[in-house]
Amino acid sequence: MRIHFEEKVKELEISLQHTKDNNTAIALTDDAAKVGKYSGSTSDRNSIRSSTVKQEKFQKQYMTAKGFKVHVVQDDITKMSVDVIICPQDDFCLSKGGIAKAIANASDKRYRADVLGMKTVKRCEVKKFAASPLTLPFKYVLHTVAPRWDKNTENDDTKFIKELGLTIRNILRHCSDSKTISTAAIPVLGIGTDGHDASHITYASILSKEISQELQNDKFSMEELYIVTSEWGMASAVTDQLIKEKLFTPCTSFQRQKRHNKDDTDGTDEDKDGKRNRNSTTGAIPKSGTGKLGTAVKGGNLENCVICMDTPNDPRRLNCGHVYCHSCISQHFKLNNPVCPTCGSIQGVVTGNQPPGTMKVYRRSSPLSGYPGCGRIEIEYIIDSGRQGPEHKDEGQKFEGIRRIGYLPDNRKGQLVAKMLRVAFDRKLVFTIGDSRTTGKQGVVTWNDIHHKTNPKPYELFGYPDDSYLDRVIDELSAKGVTEKDIGPNTSIY
Repeated sequence: MRIHFEEKVKELEISLQHTKDNNTAIALTDDAAKVGKYSGSTSDRNSIRSSTVKQEKFQKQYMTAKGFKVHVVQDDITKMSVDVIICPQDDFCLSKGGIAKAIANASDKRYRADVLGMKTVKRCEVKKFAASPLTLPFKYVLHTVAPRWDKNTENDDTKFIKELGLTIRNILRHCSDSKTISTAAIPVLGIGTDGHDASHITYASILSKEISQELQNDKFSMEELYIVTSEWGMASAVTDQLIKEKLFTPCTSFQRQKRHNKDDTDGTDEDKDGKRNRNSTTGAIPKSGTGKLGTAVKGGNLENCVICMDTPNDPRRLNCGHVYCHSCISQHFKLNNPVCPTCGSIQGVVTGNQPPGTMKVYRRSSPLSGYPGCGRIEIEYIIDSGRQGPEHKDEGQKFEGIRRIGYLPDNRKGQLVAKMLRVAFDRKLVFTIGDSRTTGKQGVVTWNDIHHKTNPKPYELFGYPDDSYLDRVIDELSAKGVTEKDIGPNTSIY
């Protein structure tokens, strides 16, 4: 097997040396990486790619008939902006594995002390800890002890398959049952040592089976799962296996979104900004909104509707060009958001469930750090306490109001952002009602994934300078359907 691996690599590298076409080179490089799916070491596979053609990281997206989304990505799991990341532990929970060490290195003393004091987790069970510091892109770390693929498993994998299935089931159910988890990142579990690393095929098959079973439960509330690996060949192998499973439909891309009843963005100053929103979504856009059901399509060969996986009945083409059954897309817009299930493009105007309030904008002469040539814009939001309406998860229950101030530079781009925020506020998209992550309070007004700078002091947390902030918040507003085109001639910020 090893000899065949080396011969195949040599053959592909010779082909690369004689091709000048970049697409052909990339394809050959992909083949070389795939050779390492079933043989050779990790270093062998990585060296193939580094010695040939530099290529973007692997990323594929899939969707089930019920709208559950699965990504396969080549990335560092500690960089994933999700609610929870899964940490595979050794049998004694000593964080000896590479992923456990990487998470510990990215965390602070508080997290490491929590893990150090953790009692041994039984095989297949899970244990959750809060991530620390708060600047990490994920909120929680879910520890589990998964079975390991070894030479004994190669002879009889019955026990391995049973335990891996139970491990994945416990992870999915824990995330679904949690009110604070909608998105998760999971590594390829069960990978062994001493070259016994072929279990990723079994892993992908078992994962598909467990997801399929959990989706039969109407109470299953997870929305997105990221399968993360640092190896291109591994990601490709997992993808190949998922394609064989009838459960998943490939998608070019889709907008990340989150049900508002699991939104726990805190309304305090401690989480108003950060590298990315720790909710990990581009916006927990509430259900309400005006979605255009597209134009009727007559005749022609149409691809299957990705919602029902069948030939479109009374087909409707959205503005983006994707076609769905009229009943399927109508139900999708009713239960979710007016966005295309395949590409995530917004259809129509999105509105939120923000409680009534005021947005006042003031101009100040004092500059913000990083913008010495202009003054600053102060945006004051006030939402009084009241009772939740039918659009909220606990109708009739009291909610706690807030007063918040955001800061922008008073230049052309800052004024643009202020006007876009005015549109978003009028559409009830800036705030929502959720649970406080830091205080634990339920029914409080929280930010709705549009980050604000709330500290005018230089070089302070949630303050300036931050060269990329204005571009980031424009992207976040665009994800909610608010763009520069939505600013009308009468849109005023002062």
